[in-house]
Order: sequence, then structure tokens, then C-alpha cells
Amino acid sequence: MARPAGVKNQDYEEKRLALLDAMIAYVEREDVVQPSLRQLAIASGVSDINLRHYFGDRRGVVIALFKHMRETSKDVRNVMRAPARTVSEAIESYVQLACSAGTDTPYIRRHVFALREAIADSEVYVRYVEEILDPAAAAVGKSLLESCDGAMTEAAAHQAGTHIVFNSMFLAMQRAMDPEDVDSKIFTTKLERFGRWIAAGLEAEVRKVA
Repeated sequence: MARPAGVKNQDYEEKRLALLDAMIAYVEREDVVQPSLRQLAIASGVSDINLRHYFGDRRGVVIALFKHMRETSKDVRNVMRAPARTVSEAIESYVQLACSAGTDTPYIRRHVFALREAIADSEVYVRYVEEILDPAAAAVGKSLLESCDGAMTEAAAHQAGTHIVFNSMFLAMQRAMDPEDVDSKIFTTKLERFGRWIAAGLEAEVRKVA
């Protein structure tokens, strides 16, 4: 007897999620650089045809991985949205969070994979911005907006959030590829310095508006 549609849909989603988890674990490996569809399928324990059934072509797989990264980082973005007493304190809180994330090697390799894919394909880049960069920037922008006592516009706060997130991610990826920064001290120093610079600039802007 055929299974009810609801059971079929649940089974499909569970298998799809398991494939995404397996592929995320695979791209977090140091030796993996822009893997082919076949390599992703082998890493997931399925055939190319099976992977296409769930995600379409390779581009579809990559975009699905971006969406999965977004879904699994909701809790982090909630922390990033938290307001502070001042813009400087909001940035300092984000920098502390980014310093911690920047020492999480699997997390950084996942983002190195995402950025490589975005650079290689303009359509994928658009989805990278939508699924990874913009949600994080919006979270930081929300924190800044609620920490400036009305001295920043929503657009300005989002722009600031974009610069903060992108530069922090770039420094973290740079650290992941720097064999000399084994204890993350160079990365932490650079990120804290950047945080001070951006905080000073934004505080000056806020005072000017106020």
C-alpha cells in the first residue's frame, strides 16, 4: 500500500537534510576546493543521479548549501541583533563573537567554500549575498540601529553592517589560509583593530547627526 503524501514529503525532506549535512561536512575538509557534483555525491554516499533528484545541477547543490548555512546560523544572528548601550559596545560585542567564530576551523572552511563558489559564478554570487552576507549584515545593522538612539538611518546601519561583516569574514578566511597564525593571535589583533577603527568612525558620524 502506498504511503500517505505527508509521510512521503517528510521522508524526502529528511533525506535531503541528511545530504546537506553530509556535503557541509565534506566541504569543511582542508583538501576540498570547488568539488565536482560527482565528488559531492560520493561524499554523501549517493549517486550523481540521486543528488540531481534532490537539488538539480551542481549550481543548485551550491545554492542549497548556502540556504542550509543560513538556516543553521539563525541562533548566531539572533545574538548579533542584540542592542547595546552605544554603537561602540554593539561593535565590540560583534567583534568578540567574530573572534570566536574565526577560530572555528570547520566554520571558516565552510565560508571559504561559499566565497570561492560565489567568485566563480555570478549567479551564485547573487545567492551568496542573499543567503549569507545580507542576513548577517542585516543582523548587525539591526543592533547598530537600536544602539544609536535614532542617530542612524536604517540604510546607513545596514551599510555599516555589511562592511563590518564582510571585512570580519575576510580576515577570518585570511587567517584560515595563513600557516603562521596557528594560535589566531594575528587574526584577533587585526579584527580588534578593525573594530576600533569602524567604531570610532561610526561614533563620530552619530555625534554629527545628533
